[in-house]
Amino acid sequence: MGLWKEHFHPSVLLRWEVLGWILGMLIAVAAVLLFFDQYLGANMCFSLSAVFVFSKITHAASISADSTWHRLLFTFVLCGLCGVAIVETLRGVNSWAARRAPLEQLQQKSDSKALEPSPDKPQVQNSATAAETRNSSGPARTESPLRGPNNKPMVATTPSPSQDEDQILIKDALELARKIAQLQDDCFTETRKEQDRIRKELDGATTEEERGQIRARIAAAVKVVSWRALGFYKDRYRTDAIAIRDALLNKLPKGSRMEAIEATYENAAMCVHFSVIADDLRRLARLMQSEIK
Repeated sequence: MGLWKEHFHPSVLLRWEVLGWILGMLIAVAAVLLFFDQYLGANMCFSLSAVFVFSKITHAASISADSTWHRLLFTFVLCGLCGVAIVETLRGVNSWAARRAPLEQLQQKSDSKALEPSPDKPQVQNSATAAETRNSSGPARTESPLRGPNNKPMVATTPSPSQDEDQILIKDALELARKIAQLQDDCFTETRKEQDRIRKELDGATTEEERGQIRARIAAAVKVVSWRALGFYKDRYRTDAIAIRDALLNKLPKGSRMEAIEATYENAAMCVHFSVIADDLRRLARLMQSEIK
């Protein structure tokens, strides 16, 4: 039975060459679960890693030939260190999950305010595509067959199809600017809530070290709110904003372009950049409206 015991006994899992792979895989899986906000699964992986470590310490102490007090000291020190490590790890994961919870409310609030396109209103991409097609084929002309005094042609007062498309493009730009500005307001509101919530703990802080830790938590909470809002902008609004901007610029004079702002559409890094994008869309919409008039 020695052959079977050597290769298939449960103690084989506690050999360093096997235990190293097990711990590495468990920690890697926990990291992947944390990336996808699966905090319970990550805690289970960390806890299972601790179980293997405690088993290794107990097994090593039980088979050792050293004196009793040596084995007791070995077990006490290593189990204490590993116990502190796993407790702080689980507390850190739970604290991170608690800080991320309010951000889901921000995303749900932004989702509820995002208006669905109506059936009788073309999509933003359709407006941009129509503008590009119209520019490539040349401006549309509408003339009235009626003749006035002195045989002069009378210009028809009915808007041309191109003017209707321009008005739709302007409305799309203003609506998207409103949504992006609202996203910035939501970001600032959630940031203030997080700051106020954590600042309440400053009253109970007794040492400068505790106050420093609370200030670090405030800074981390602000970053998390900002990252979530930026991710929402990139997923929902960035493509449409760039398409509308390009469609408007294609119809406006060359002097309407502001290259310093265009990079912000693609690489927005802070919530305050949302107001820059919204203001630029409103500016282009006003210029387009003046061109139509």
